[in-house]
Amino acid sequence: MQYIEAILKEILKYTPRDKDHGALFNLFPQLFDELQQLNPEDFAPRSRGVFMEVLRASKKWSTKTSFYDEQLVEAEQMAKDAIEVLGDHKQESGGTIRGFSFVIRHGIREIVARDYEDLERNLLPAGSWKCAVIACGSILEGVLFDVLTKTPAEVRATMASPKAPKKRHGVTRDITKDTFEDDCRSLQDEDVVRHLRLAGAKDKVAGFLLRLRSFRAKHG
Repeated sequence: MQYIEAILKEILKYTPRDKDHGALFNLFPQLFDELQQLNPEDFAPRSRGVFMEVLRASKKWSTKTSFYDEQLVEAEQMAKDAIEVLGDHKQESGGTIRGFSFVIRHGIREIVARDYEDLERNLLPAGSWKCAVIACGSILEGVLFDVLTKTPAEVRATMASPKAPKKRHGVTRDITKDTFEDDCRSLQDEDVVRHLRLAGAKDKVAGFLLRLRSFRAKHG
């Protein structure tokens, strides 16, 4: 929700007539992408109609290629209404918390999204720290496995690393059958990290690693 509010505040910076409106062409599509992931039932009954109006308006503004003065006034009011209605969002119906579109495999993406939702809705609010750490490990394992085995090129790059897991007789183990700890060990190799950076995935994976390490240090 904080991310959506940040987008709305940015929109309000660029709606005055004397401002450069170029940023709005990127901000409104981002806003619509985020709002459509919310469930109207997650809002207080009195605010559901307002939310649907905001959603429709954000969709309309997301396709604009120019803005007239009257449209800027309307867009500014929509952003203000959106900020107000977000205060009535309660996340009670089980709507989507966030997406994992960067996870390619559908089955893994479903598992990761399910574990993340359980983490956010149940484990962290209840203070179930040990269960939360296990859930974080499951999420990270799914993301790592998907990244390191996304294509034959990723598999080869990982298995070619000197730090790739070995079998008893020194033969490299098939990365598609490796454990979570083996994946993390392989990720420490610079060649693998370089390959992931070229694939655009290194920052996402590193982010998960840092969050898990911080969480374990605090609650382990």
